[in-house]
Amino acid sequence: MLAILIRRNAEVQLATLTPHDILIQPALGEASSFDFGIVSGAIGIGETAARDEAGGLAALAVSYEDMQRYVQRRESLRSPPPSIDFVRADPGSEAYRPVVDDLFGDLTGKPLAPQAAAERVTELYGRGGLDTLDYRVVGEGGRYGLAIDARRSSLGPHYLRFGLSLQDDFQGNSTYNAAVRLVMSDVTPNAGEWVTDMQIGNISRVSTELFLPLAKFSGWFAMPHGSTSSRDLDLIQQNQSLLAEYRVHSLDFGLDFGRQFGNWGEIRSGVFREQGHFHLKIGDTADPNLQLYLQQQNFTLTPFNTHNYFVRFTYDRLDDVNFPHRGQLATLQWTGERNVSGAERPSDQVTLNYIGAYTLGRTTVSFSASGGMTLQSRVTDVNSLFSLGGFLNLSGLRVNSLFGPDFGIARVLAYRQIGRGGPGYLDVPTYLGMSLEAGNVWQKRSFGSTQKDASVFIGLDTLIGPVYLASGFDDHGNQAFYLFLGRTF
Repeated sequence: MLAILIRRNAEVQLATLTPHDILIQPALGEASSFDFGIVSGAIGIGETAARDEAGGLAALAVSYEDMQRYVQRRESLRSPPPSIDFVRADPGSEAYRPVVDDLFGDLTGKPLAPQAAAERVTELYGRGGLDTLDYRVVGEGGRYGLAIDARRSSLGPHYLRFGLSLQDDFQGNSTYNAAVRLVMSDVTPNAGEWVTDMQIGNISRVSTELFLPLAKFSGWFAMPHGSTSSRDLDLIQQNQSLLAEYRVHSLDFGLDFGRQFGNWGEIRSGVFREQGHFHLKIGDTADPNLQLYLQQQNFTLTPFNTHNYFVRFTYDRLDDVNFPHRGQLATLQWTGERNVSGAERPSDQVTLNYIGAYTLGRTTVSFSASGGMTLQSRVTDVNSLFSLGGFLNLSGLRVNSLFGPDFGIARVLAYRQIGRGGPGYLDVPTYLGMSLEAGNVWQKRSFGSTQKDASVFIGLDTLIGPVYLASGFDDHGNQAFYLFLGRTF
């Protein structure tokens, strides 16, 4: 409907043109207002079309001297920025008066700095919970001030979110997860937030966390949290057949402390305690094949009770978590287990993850790498091991079919947008792509025997999350098929 109205308005304007007017029509083909991926190319096409009409446009030009006189006259009419004498919240925004005073109060007594005011508006709006936020300069009795208009979101401050994910490998193995999240905003004077998740399915979980800013807009925070969960753990043989399936039940609780840096980074450390046990769902503990597998992999499946510590730094300039087009995301983390029962010894692990994406026109190339290292040797608790296998994690193998104390994987993805996306329910951005992957897990820090995999996929960026239909291959002749629908939290 919007496209029809715009087209009709354009036709009305075109009908008013006379032979003395100049009409520039860039050759954009079937491009629409939803084709954000071709903006740079469209600008070039528009520039070419304008230069083709240079002769007609030159007749409308003024001399250099006339232009300079116009610029000087325009500048002479401009007055210097006024000095800000007060800051106030507009009618209807009184609930935000304390926040407005804290965030904008230091701008008083100084000449108006539009950039500084805009940065504070962005910071406040980025906290969420607002439908609109803007400021304007007002004059009262010879004094000038900033009037802030803040309108609370119609969805808050408390709301529910729902999530759904489905996965199938077309070989009789399917999983699902359905989740609901309750978000309670502004639960403390410093804009604290309480989030509670409940999920059922392959991973069943109940968790809660309380985000507590230590001061308004300081970036420092504390976050107590706790959860109880149960998840499936499949033991996969080298021929990709299921040997046994365990259910892992765990309970954890802890406290994080850290600082956020604007909207691009965070450093966080914390301590938490985790305890749990394994329950055999499919298989027989007396099966000699299972006993041989556990012996060869050097696994232990005993109850665990650990005290854990971690430090993590995150840098995030990625534009989209589902189908990134530009930007980078990197995380570096150290995790330590101490006072361990159920495992042979304490362990320290270091992990690194990186994603970078670059887009030209409709085509995006993304490079990503992940790696983890256990600093101690002979760590046998399967709950402390890294895993690989599944789509984009050695795509030719079943999900989480490899375990080891060290791992590494690098990926190159290329995908092209073949569907423009639009206002219809089914007209969503659609991508056709492929990946090349190399990596493995290692029992010893030799980092040899790298496995090479690849995949081809079609992906849709839908309202319920990404949808993938994919096929993966590896250099040993294994092949896997995947169907993913949506995501939880």
